Amino acid sequence: MLIYYSGEIRFYSLSCLLSFLNLIIFYEIIEKRTNIKTVLYILTALISLSINVYTISILIAQTLFCLFFKKDYKYLIYISIIFLIFFIINYNYLFNITSIYANAAGISTGNFNFKFFIGFFFNIYFSDTYFGMFCLLFLLLFTIIYRTKIIKNELLSLIYLVIIFSYLIPISLAYFASSLLWPRHFLFIVPYILYLISFFIFQIKYTNLRNILIIFIIFFSIFINFKDEKSYLVSKPNPENVLKDILKSDIRKIYIENNLSNFIEDKYILSETNKKIEDYDL
Repeated sequence: MLIYYSGEIRFYSLSCLLSFLNLIIFYEIIEKRTNIKTVLYILTALISLSINVYTISILIAQTLFCLFFKKDYKYLIYISIIFLIFFIINYNYLFNITSIYANAAGISTGNFNFKFFIGFFFNIYFSDTYFGMFCLLFLLLFTIIYRTKIIKNELLSLIYLVIIFSYLIPISLAYFASSLLWPRHFLFIVPYILYLISFFIFQIKYTNLRNILIIFIIFFSIFINFKDEKSYLVSKPNPENVLKDILKSDIRKIYIENNLSNFIEDKYILSETNKKIEDYDL
């Protein structure tokens, strides 16, 4: 999925890299704090949050981890610095986004529906409905089995907090803003999911069963790349073909509604009387 979107000028791959790097540095800081690590942590958090605001779930998870697991209240200084600088450098962006979504209150679009609560985007993250369902059920089953070990293991607890809040925050805000819940915005949690699956596989004591699962996952991870249909691929018309069809047709006039006028170039003149764009001769 990251390879697919890397062909576009989007933030998904970079967001995934920086957010994962930020968590690694954070985990090293709680083990041994140094000035260099602290600066790197603040920088990666700021850049990651500025690129993808949804990574705020990682910072929330880290804050709760420090307060309740490590009893490290000094971390509040770091998180305060991060959010202060973030709001200063992104004030205009945040203000505009808030005003845009203010009129969309109460609307739930995107992929926030009943199917979301069945698969939690695993069918999209793993590019196949059945393979995604297997990974989700495997993760849920072993989470229940190793729940005590998860609580005692600091890294596992931190990863679960990240995953939980990465789902909880957009769900909570889904009725506040439209088109809020799209799986590509939350690709940064996929490395954590993969880590948990790998960790649990190697907790299996039966060698044959462990090897079968490893072969099964590797096989499907390769197989899904040869499928023509992938759950994250969106069917879009080729712009060149659409333009050719328009030029070949009898269409000679294009009208654009008034609510899109802000996105129209200066060469198109908006008519305030009929709220349409004046005829543009193809």
